[in-house]
Amino acid sequence: MTKKDEVLEKALFREKLTLASFPKRILALIVDVIIVSFITSLMLSGAQKERINTAIASISSISADLKVQSEIDAKSGTSNAASTSAQIKLASQLSEALGVVLWYIIMLFVVDVIYNSLFLYLYGASLGLLLVKAKVVDSTYFDKPRLTQAITRSVINYILGKTFYISFIFAPFDKFKRTLHDRWSSCIVINN
Repeated sequence: MTKKDEVLEKALFREKLTLASFPKRILALIVDVIIVSFITSLMLSGAQKERINTAIASISSISADLKVQSEIDAKSGTSNAASTSAQIKLASQLSEALGVVLWYIIMLFVVDVIYNSLFLYLYGASLGLLLVKAKVVDSTYFDKPRLTQAITRSVINYILGKTFYISFIFAPFDKFKRTLHDRWSSCIVINN
């Protein structure tokens, strides 16, 4: 254990603060993902939702069509103009579908970071954390995170936590149940 961790442990004991459990944090995450998804869906028109659903559905079918087309070309040993034209058309459709999905992912990112940053900065907890009676605090002063900490935590949480789920791998092995986004923003999650 590092010197900083020893100081943190003593301070938690002195202040009679307890760490939020991992299941509690997962439940809060699920609630927050639902809220952010709902907010984002409210921002989309019916046509935009249809484009996103169509794009997601078509990505797998276009990929499969491209694979079949390339297998046909490989078996025949040649690539004719019609085959090349079909592949170009499918690749264009795939590119358009991926563009629509990427736009939606960026929109989710922006909404998620704004939602989490504001709630952490203003209340020290997102709605999910408030529901499970937990809060995020600065690991030095045990106060609400500063705005820079809230933004840093939210961005890292989205990129490593919600996109790749890497951030959460470290929590069970950390004495203070810190994820990567907790560590990098100098925060911990405690019971409220």
